[in-house]
Amino acid sequence: MCSADAPPSYAPPSTELEALERITGIVSDSMLSEFEEGAKPKAATVNSAFVLGICSSTYGNAELKNAINGAIAYDACKDLEGKARYDCQLERALVNIGSIMAKRVEGRVSTEIDPRLANDTEAIVAQAKNLQASFKEAKVPSDKVLYTIPSTWEGIQAAKQLESLGIQCHMVHCYSYVQAVAAAQAGASVIQINVGRIDDWYLKNPNFIRDPSGPRQDAGLVSDVDPGVKLMIKVYNYVKKFHPDVQLMASGVRSKTQALALAGLDYIVVSPQVIKALEAAPTLSGFNDGLHAGTDSADDIEVVLSPRNARSNDILKAQEVLQPEFVDELGYLGFDLLKTSLAGATSNAERCEPFFQSSAGGQE
Repeated sequence: MCSADAPPSYAPPSTELEALERITGIVSDSMLSEFEEGAKPKAATVNSAFVLGICSSTYGNAELKNAINGAIAYDACKDLEGKARYDCQLERALVNIGSIMAKRVEGRVSTEIDPRLANDTEAIVAQAKNLQASFKEAKVPSDKVLYTIPSTWEGIQAAKQLESLGIQCHMVHCYSYVQAVAAAQAGASVIQINVGRIDDWYLKNPNFIRDPSGPRQDAGLVSDVDPGVKLMIKVYNYVKKFHPDVQLMASGVRSKTQALALAGLDYIVVSPQVIKALEAAPTLSGFNDGLHAGTDSADDIEVVLSPRNARSNDILKAQEVLQPEFVDELGYLGFDLLKTSLAGATSNAERCEPFFQSSAGGQE
């Protein structure tokens, strides 16, 4: 029995952010602002959207702008003409920026494979090898770099080839269970699911049941089921049970509630607003009411996901995913979101072109 004279806790006060960070890597989705503030992020993603942010900012970081100017002036690119030159310059910009970020982040830098190659396995493999050679030339250790590859069937086959060569792959644009299973079977280093986009999709398509395996609900009614979080949890339990070396990441996490619902995940990408909300929420750590001495442990929040719980889950191992099953099980949501997100990524890549074209080094 606890005594009213229980000694005070000597554990320091804790917030939900601190408690969550003890079991999950928290990554801000505002990399440019973090870089300019001198922060040391857990990980980073360098893609055409990031390049656009640098090019579009009047007062952008000088070091990053110089990295782009260096790509524009890169001799190997200047020898090319038209679209080939711009593609070369964009690729070099990603390497230059990625090399800078590799020195800043604690973990790894994910570098974008051109999303326009999403349905071409051999082209994806070739670009990843080219990027790896460029990073080696820049003296960036190979274990500091991942290559972001769309979770198309062709992208997953490319990842299988690349991982067999020791080239780490980060699978993105993953919105369905079959994509995640196939990527895990391919040996991908990281699989990322955008839980926010999945939730958005259901809001835009209210006639679709949010939880087909649960009790039936009338279409169009408000539901407390979060389909993105639900998918992420299912994928985690499967992957950690049968492919424990694969790491999992959730992006598009829009609220503190979603972040805490995924406590224990390898990585969660959140907005600065969610980070502030977690930071503002205290836990019982360091608190003593005379009945409960505070503790300094991850028990301040519920650990929802863990490899041990995954291993005891009754989920069954899937047979090797073949292309017909992949296409069939992708589903309307998976197909729609994959198509939409690839279109957005492609647009970002193409929107970079005028910045290179209008620069002195990028003129014909």
